[in-house]
Amino acid sequence: MAWIRTGLATITIGFVVARFGLFLRELGFKSQPVPLFSLHYSMLIGVALTMLGIITIIAALRNFLRVRRDIDRNEFHPMAGSAITLTVVASIIGLLLAIYLFLTS
Repeated sequence: MAWIRTGLATITIGFVVARFGLFLRELGFKSQPVPLFSLHYSMLIGVALTMLGIITIIAALRNFLRVRRDIDRNEFHPMAGSAITLTVVASIIGLLLAIYLFLTS
């Protein structure tokens, strides 16, 4: 359950980052013409966070099903691989977001 909450929070933060970047662009570009298609780092980071949240929720379901099966068979051994991988990926995305915020302020 905790991983599902984490995934939902990550999706929410990704949405906020992407929309906040759009909001800042709207404030800054009122007097300048905006190109039809412009890709900004906040959108990339927001989408990356959203995808990470989806992956986290899917990994949570897979882990739950595996643990439930292993407990029923009396063969339960906790795995740390997915938690470590998701932590590293989330940390990298968070670091990129921090760098982006530092460079744009």
